[in-house]
Order: sequence, then structure tokens, then C-alpha cells
Amino acid sequence: MNDGTRVLIRGLFAFINTTFLEFQGLRENEKWLLVGKYEMIFHCIDSVLRLKKKFGNDSAKFFFSYTSYMSHEFMERFFVNCPERANVVEAKKTLHVCFEDIVTGVRTLINQIDPTDDEFFAIIGLAFWSVESLDVSDDKRPTSTDENTFRSS
Repeated sequence: MNDGTRVLIRGLFAFINTTFLEFQGLRENEKWLLVGKYEMIFHCIDSVLRLKKKFGNDSAKFFFSYTSYMSHEFMERFFVNCPERANVVEAKKTLHVCFEDIVTGVRTLINQIDPTDDEFFAIIGLAFWSVESLDVSDDKRPTSTDENTFRSS
């Protein structure tokens, strides 16, 4: 895990812990499961919105890390100096799939919604509780209290 991701995950733990009281009652493995899944979702939504503000709606770029962006043309050259040549083909394929399946879909939705900063915070809050595919205790799933948190924002 790189330093930027470590900082992001610490920040996400702090944000989630203060925003959702139910999070405090989760088992440690459930917290990490949620935050691990959420980090990817958060990064994608955040990066698409930051790129939109910086480069406009039609940008073919996406943030590869918090400060580095990637484009289709750079993807082809990204692995040229990779010392581990055995997985380059698979890594390129994974990167292309991620871009096409996730980034393009999120970009399309963000461009349609064009969220304000307040709406962005609501989106990232709601995205945290997208636990339908995770094995999390039913008594720890979102409640009507969580809905009231977003309505009062």
C-alpha cells in the first residue's frame, strides 16, 4: 500500500467513524472489509469529479493515484520499463477493464448529475453503505438514522 493510500484510508476511517455511529460497533474485519471496498469507490468518484473540474467533461484521463493521471495512450507505454515482464499483459488488460467498466461508467453518471459539493458529500456517504455484496452483520446495515443524516445535510 503506498503512502497516499495509507493517508486516504486513515482519513476514511476518521470520516466514517464520526459520520456513522453504527460503524463503531462493527467487528474489526467488517470495518476493514467496508473501508477496503469503499476506498476504491471513493477514489473513483473523487478522481472523476476532480478531473471534470480540471479538464472538463470530455477528458479521456483518469487519476491513477491521488496526484497522477492516466490516459489510454499512456496506458500502452506505462509498463514498458516494468521489471516483472511476466504479468504485463494481464496488468494492461486489468487496467483497460478497470477504465472501461468502472471509470467510464462513473464519469458518465457524474457528468449527468454534475453534483455540487454538498451533493458530492451525500454521494460519497451513500456509497459507503453499498454493502449488498458484502458479508456484513444485518444489525450493522444502514438504518433510518443514516437517511436522516443525509436529509439534514
